[in-house]
Amino acid sequence: MHVLPAMLPRHLKHVVSIILGQKNCQLLPRLNDECFMFLGKGEFYFWMPFLQVLQGLPDPGQRDFFSSHCANGHSLNHVEKRDHLSVVRELGLKPADCTASVQGFGNVSQYAVRLFRQLGGKVTCVSCWDQEDQVSYSFRKLDGIDPDELMGITDHFGGIDKAKAKKAGYEVLPGEAWIEQEVDVLLPSAIENQVTGENVRKIHPKVKLIGEGANGPTTPEADKVIHERGIFMIPDFLANAGGVTCSYFEQVQGNMNYYWERDEVLGKLDVKMTAAFSAVSELARKQKLYMRDAAYVIAVNRVAKACKEFHYHSVLSP
Repeated sequence: MHVLPAMLPRHLKHVVSIILGQKNCQLLPRLNDECFMFLGKGEFYFWMPFLQVLQGLPDPGQRDFFSSHCANGHSLNHVEKRDHLSVVRELGLKPADCTASVQGFGNVSQYAVRLFRQLGGKVTCVSCWDQEDQVSYSFRKLDGIDPDELMGITDHFGGIDKAKAKKAGYEVLPGEAWIEQEVDVLLPSAIENQVTGENVRKIHPKVKLIGEGANGPTTPEADKVIHERGIFMIPDFLANAGGVTCSYFEQVQGNMNYYWERDEVLGKLDVKMTAAFSAVSELARKQKLYMRDAAYVIAVNRVAKACKEFHYHSVLSP
């Protein structure tokens, strides 16, 4: 049994005990929140390497760049690819003929755009936040954007240089223009509450699929309209699950003191994301559920089953 200093708050000791006992990297956010509140900003960052040891991650200098940097973008495209293959007849889509508009141009968006193009699709619009103007802008090129070209004129905040973009042939539009584009796929991939009850009706009738690369980009009011319109939704906690999945891979590698190559990580991620998408899609189809509802049903059932089988209700109680 691990004995922690008496000065630590009871709930913090509880969280750390769980981590030490189980090496569960999925509890890191809770541990980080508790430690940040208790230690303060300066001490928190001083002890960050210790927290990474608690969750079983490899040494920060040896962590897999792919896992920590671009897994969510790959995750989004893995489930998109599976979606194209499994519901192509229903939606009338072909990967090579698809167009997309993306909200955001950070890590998730940049890799999602690049991989979408590799699948044969064309991204015609991206939006980003302009740190200097404190507003967002959309950048459109109807014959397809070049992510590498845009990344070459992007600052470390993910903001695209407007003057250089215009010179390269891009239209500079208002920030919300990304949602109005005549495309097949919308990828809100930056921040929450971007598809709202106010702008959801601006979504073009051509849009058949929405993949949530961000956490919570769609409000409940907008979600209802999307459901009513029959737009196929890949919900956030399915579409962007690659990040947390690769965090688990990092924990496994740390415990093994062994490191996988990029292609092996990609292969394992593909297997996990394919299985997850297939389970949600199959349930939605059989029970005639909205994809988000089907994902919730599976998630809640799995948590309930785990609580029953492993008695987590007693372990996690205060």
